[in-house]
Amino acid sequence: MLLIQLRLFDLLLCRNIALQSTETSHVLVSDVDLIPSMSFVDMVLSFLHRQPVDEKAAYVVPVFEVAHSGTLRRYT
Repeated sequence: MLLIQLRLFDLLLCRNIALQSTETSHVLVSDVDLIPSMSFVDMVLSFLHRQPVDEKAAYVVPVFEVAHSGTLRRYT
């Protein structure tokens, strides 16, 4: 149990260092298995431009699950 807690601590520490080191106005914190749609960036930027400025705002990105037998588009 202690080893699991230490690994989680390491993960959270790395995430926090990355967040503090960013020089961008927006950050997306996601799981490694999140594959955004082709229009994700355009949709998010459009959404953000319509929102009032709030440095402490957090937005939830809706995701969906692809069946194991499903296929994903290849990004080129």
